Amino acid sequence: MENLKFLSDITNLLLNFDSSKNVLNELTRSLAKYLSSEVCSIYIYDENKEMLVLKATYGLNQASVGNVSMLPEEGLTGITFSSGDYQFIANATKHPKFKYFPGIGEEPFNTFIGIPLKKQDETFGVLVFQFINNPENSNVLKMLLETIGNMISSFLKNHIMLTGNIARPQNYDEEMVLQGIPISEGISIGKPVHMVYHFLDDDSKVKDVEKEEERLKYSFDKTKNEIMTVINNIDSGNLRIDKEIFHTHLMILSDGSFRDDIFHHVLNLGRSAAYSIRHVSDKFIERFKKIDDPYLKERAADIEDVCNRLLKNLGVIERHISLEKESIIVSNQLGPGDTASLDLSKVKGIVTENDGQTSHMALVAKGMGIPAVSGIEHVIDITEYAKDLIIDGYEGKIIINPSEANRNKYLSMQSQVQISGVTIEKLPREIVCHMGRKVYLGANVASILDADKAQDLGAFDIGLVRTEIFYLAEGDENFNVDAQKKIYQSILSKYTKGPVTFRLLDIGADKMEKYSVKEPNPAMGLRGARFLIKNENLLETQLEALLDLDDPRVKVLVPFVAKPEEFYRIKDIIRKKAEKMGVSLPPVGVMIEIPSIAFALEKLDEEADFYSIGTNDLFQYFFAADRNNIQIFSNYKILSECFMNFMEFICNKLSQTGKDVEICGEIAHEEEILYRLIEMGYSKFSLNPYLMSKASELIIDRCKQEN
Repeated sequence: MENLKFLSDITNLLLNFDSSKNVLNELTRSLAKYLSSEVCSIYIYDENKEMLVLKATYGLNQASVGNVSMLPEEGLTGITFSSGDYQFIANATKHPKFKYFPGIGEEPFNTFIGIPLKKQDETFGVLVFQFINNPENSNVLKMLLETIGNMISSFLKNHIMLTGNIARPQNYDEEMVLQGIPISEGISIGKPVHMVYHFLDDDSKVKDVEKEEERLKYSFDKTKNEIMTVINNIDSGNLRIDKEIFHTHLMILSDGSFRDDIFHHVLNLGRSAAYSIRHVSDKFIERFKKIDDPYLKERAADIEDVCNRLLKNLGVIERHISLEKESIIVSNQLGPGDTASLDLSKVKGIVTENDGQTSHMALVAKGMGIPAVSGIEHVIDITEYAKDLIIDGYEGKIIINPSEANRNKYLSMQSQVQISGVTIEKLPREIVCHMGRKVYLGANVASILDADKAQDLGAFDIGLVRTEIFYLAEGDENFNVDAQKKIYQSILSKYTKGPVTFRLLDIGADKMEKYSVKEPNPAMGLRGARFLIKNENLLETQLEALLDLDDPRVKVLVPFVAKPEEFYRIKDIIRKKAEKMGVSLPPVGVMIEIPSIAFALEKLDEEADFYSIGTNDLFQYFFAADRNNIQIFSNYKILSECFMNFMEFICNKLSQTGKDVEICGEIAHEEEILYRLIEMGYSKFSLNPYLMSKASELIIDRCKQEN
């Protein structure tokens, strides 16, 4: 009965898909979970390339999708494809046909199962499962998987066929307009240049450990030199990119736990340098990806970027790109290393599939004034034969093979665009707008480097320290009072210009190994204030570290509060802890990010010392739109009248309290949004330190126009 119900669930999934990418991602995830396999992947034969291409995966690096390919007779997947038969292979890594791709996060799995995907007698793909533990090779399992294979085969062949039915120009000259997400404003017209990584196979184990150690040392040294070259180019003015990103990369490269763990795998476990780099990097990446915060997830992108540099310098991944004038980069995703290695004087625009508005690509594109759009599915396949592209960074559109009328229209728009002035390197303490309104800019901090940046810019305050990031970096066992206190003191010593607000751990139970709880919907489950109340020992450990700082600049922020009673309970715990330690009670504030709390502000007034509005979460909960789901999230705009009315409602309520209110979120770097909020009465904004100069510049320019 259980298998029948699962087959029914798969049928419903296939019948109710909203996009080929979404259904295949969900399909591989569901299949892997049901069979308890570490990896589930789908390979499709590309007739033009005459290669088997990875089209979807759960368990492997998502950057490998579309970039990993093999000949139809290569590897265990090739055996399944060429034979057209079900394959169950135990001790897979010892099989003579085993093919290993270290760049994609592939473990040396023990068992491989391959199911051919067929339409009639034609095999056009392979469904693959990989297991660390050995499942039983039973007829029941074989029948179940062959049934699933038949269901998927029919779906793919009739409805998608991935490359065959992707919406793309019907001929080489046909115009096509595609909607994505605006990342960096501007208009660009140019030639598409595709940038993809190719993953080369390698052995996961080594025979000569000393030789492998030398390869690893060479890769680390070369990677360090490359990053230093990027920083020197920035210092010399050749690159207008914030160098702190690359200082972060140097810090990752020299981090003891990161480097030592990689060398441990080579020297003590006999693993290859490539496997060790990928395996250890993935462990760190998973920690950062567990937080539902777009800014924090970019720390995972930093590690991914360093990992790719190390693998490239080992020779196990490669990237070919040839830029000409008026080039528009088309890629799945761009890391800061990818961007910094390009001749940006030839890059007129960027189009990607997976970069977000807080990604490194977004920061670089905005800093360089390069129009950029993301969120376009299958962008590499769709633009494969495109001759020309137009990027509309204002509306988030791209036009493939634009008509003469559209080309003339956008050339006219391009000529009217006013180039922004010089980026502000030191923020004014306050910005005075029309009618005497004063605006203050603070920083959101997730590292000591961020605090240093806030100090250099002269930020009014640190409106948010994301303490979760340090928990993820340290892990359960090491996140003790002394470790936390050392981190918090470092932030206070780096930034000395104003108050520093430490947000208590805003992380869900599903993301913490020691407190792991399986929930059907973690985003609305045990997280923030709810989690802290349920795990008082963890809360008290963090409070002891914060209160022991005994610094009058310290403020404490309670996250994810849905009702006043949750805030009362946590503040009471803080009060009792301060009394026990014999220290002063710091200001304790509420983070408004769940809409319900906005309708109970009067009840908070006596206890809350200040308020912070977490616009990232507030916006997605207001519209019930997951910000990680591009298909849904792109339909809702922050400037929509209903959300702006809600923000004005909150502003009016809080203005009656006379207490500090700070907008916390990346919406403050968008000109129209920022100015609407100022007009409502908001005056304090806290955002990514790398966006503060741009926000200050926008306000000053707008105020000049008003005057």
